[in-house]
Amino acid sequence: MLDNLIAAELPVARLVRIVALTVLSGLTDAHGFVRTARAFQQSAIVTADLAQAIIFFGLGHITYFFAVKELMDIGVDAPEIHMLFWFGVTIVGLALLSGRVTAWAGIDQAVGAIVVLGICWLIFRVD
Repeated sequence: MLDNLIAAELPVARLVRIVALTVLSGLTDAHGFVRTARAFQQSAIVTADLAQAIIFFGLGHITYFFAVKELMDIGVDAPEIHMLFWFGVTIVGLALLSGRVTAWAGIDQAVGAIVVLGICWLIFRVD
């Protein structure tokens, strides 16, 4: 299934579109997660952050749909693979956007890196 994604005959423009759409989807959703957390940090809901979260999640969903369409067009049809691509980008984006990952203990950063590598492993091993 992923052979099509790795194969040399895959046009570079299509690969760039898939990567760009997946990264855009994951990062906009990561922004949505950060904004949602900020919206509820105070005793009252911060409507500006909540509105931004809704917009970021909406953009994330739209770009995810287009990324899935591109993946389906090249024969990557398993929703688990689609989600793993998105999840990998989203979790890394969330860790970077929140800024908290730099405050983690070294062992926790190592475990986080292992989890991301595990996701990469599943992306390329699961059919």
